[in-house]
Amino acid sequence: MLEDLVELLERQWNFLLTQEGTAFHRQLRRFVRLVQEEPRLAALINDMRREGDELVSQHLRHDQDLTQRLVALKKEFIKQVPEEDDSAMAFPASGWSTLAYEASLANFDTIANSSRSRSIWVDTATDNTKSQKLLGILTGKFNKLEYTESQSQQPATRTIEQLSRIDELRHQLLYFQQQHQYAHRNFVDQKLTSPGLLFNGVLRLLRDFNREPAPLPADKQERDAQVLAQVNEYLNEGLMTPGKHHLEEALYEDRALSKDEREAVEHSTRALKLHMTRVYKDLRLRIGTRQSLLGLVSRFQHRCQWHDRTRLYNLAKGAKRRAEEVLTAELALWLFDQGLSPVSKPMMAGLQPDLTDPSFRFNLYVEAKQYNVGAKQYLIDGFHQLWDTVSGLKGTPYEVKEAFYVVFRRGGPRYILPDQPLPGEGWTAHLRLIDIAPTEERGSQGAKKPIVISEGELMPART
Repeated sequence: MLEDLVELLERQWNFLLTQEGTAFHRQLRRFVRLVQEEPRLAALINDMRREGDELVSQHLRHDQDLTQRLVALKKEFIKQVPEEDDSAMAFPASGWSTLAYEASLANFDTIANSSRSRSIWVDTATDNTKSQKLLGILTGKFNKLEYTESQSQQPATRTIEQLSRIDELRHQLLYFQQQHQYAHRNFVDQKLTSPGLLFNGVLRLLRDFNREPAPLPADKQERDAQVLAQVNEYLNEGLMTPGKHHLEEALYEDRALSKDEREAVEHSTRALKLHMTRVYKDLRLRIGTRQSLLGLVSRFQHRCQWHDRTRLYNLAKGAKRRAEEVLTAELALWLFDQGLSPVSKPMMAGLQPDLTDPSFRFNLYVEAKQYNVGAKQYLIDGFHQLWDTVSGLKGTPYEVKEAFYVVFRRGGPRYILPDQPLPGEGWTAHLRLIDIAPTEERGSQGAKKPIVISEGELMPART
């Protein structure tokens, strides 16, 4: 089922790599459109982008938390050393900032109180966070205080308690610096290897080359808010693109390229090919992982129906009310033998799935049902149960990417489940019916007309 997807992706990717210069940039737009619009690729690329968004969100949460701590430290510093308080310093009348203003607590307050999010360059080690700038200002204040007091010929006027408190604040600042350095370096390692962030950066670059204009609201306040929103975009992941205006001119000016434009195009082509190679390889990995999981479950289905039907039927029949439990255990044993580590009915976030593998990178989840009489509504409700459980795991260490809804038929009508994967809330559901009904239930005399359970009956209602 996924072989055609692999072929499509590789054909488009190989063609993209043959392109150079402005032709590459134009073909890149078509390639990006493909992976966003082809439903199976879109599900995988959206997973990738969500992971990138979460990296940025974690980074912003760290920045916000540390900013609050630094604001509290600055207040205590002023309390102990009021003569260093230059919070009232006005911004230079010239309109140009100065070194003195940049190092002031007035600038500290402006940065700390700003609601504007700062651009995150996903392909550099740049640290453009609020907390980094605030750390620099406070470090300068402490260094100045230490230097001034070491050079002073006057006897110290501070009490032992004040000196002790200042020293304590200096150690707090040092700890905050170490904490931020650790978080920043960790973020750099993650973002420079995150295909989701790189893809978001490519999307932004392509959008900026030819930004679609938004209609201007009639109300002035709404217009101002719209302009601010454009400047202050949330999760503003961008690529460091030298000579961006040269690129735009090369793409949309009908003339021979200048030396600067040629160099900008060549540099951009090399960088974008590297970034998109990481995106492509991650997509192939995700497709391969999904292929492997589908292959394992399909092989289990074939084994049950071709070689193990009678044993499984008798096993479930003897288990009576525990039929689903023993059939799920059979699937767990199969997955274990294939190298996975499934756990049956673990309690996770207050929810109890039938089977999951928390050791697996993409967290495999299985909901198993069985029936031997008409059970259409029961099976629909079972899929809704899967939906609630998997969605409830979102944001936990057990967040699921691939969910399987496995239905064992022991008798009754044969239900036809959707053949295509169903998109969930950041995850994908695959449905399988495993027929272990006796021969007389399936032969020409006992066979019943199949009943279709449609995608519309399984998916959540849209209001």
